Amino acid sequence: MSNWDHIQSSASAADALKVLSLTLDGQLFAIDAGCVREILDLITVTEVPASSPFASGLINVRGKVVPLADLRHKLGMTKRPPTIDTRIGSRRRSDNRRDNRRQSA
Repeated sequence: MSNWDHIQSSASAADALKVLSLTLDGQLFAIDAGCVREILDLITVTEVPASSPFASGLINVRGKVVPLADLRHKLGMTKRPPTIDTRIGSRRRSDNRRDNRRQSA
């Protein structure tokens, strides 16, 4: 048994990191699943004139306007047209500002 096998077998299921995997230009990436709110099918994107190429559009998710970030641009990859496999990942807020406002109200 290698050291790696020992480390893997000694980790409990509760300690295991759950990830969302995605492929861009043949490269495999993983994102902590705890940071992902939901995965959406591709929906209509409203382009924002004179915006950053990284965040150039907005989407409507159940009546909420959500900025759209392009991981391909952030990673220095060529922009490609969407395909049938294209998905949009919605990320959880990384802070608790919303919770703090509720508590102080």
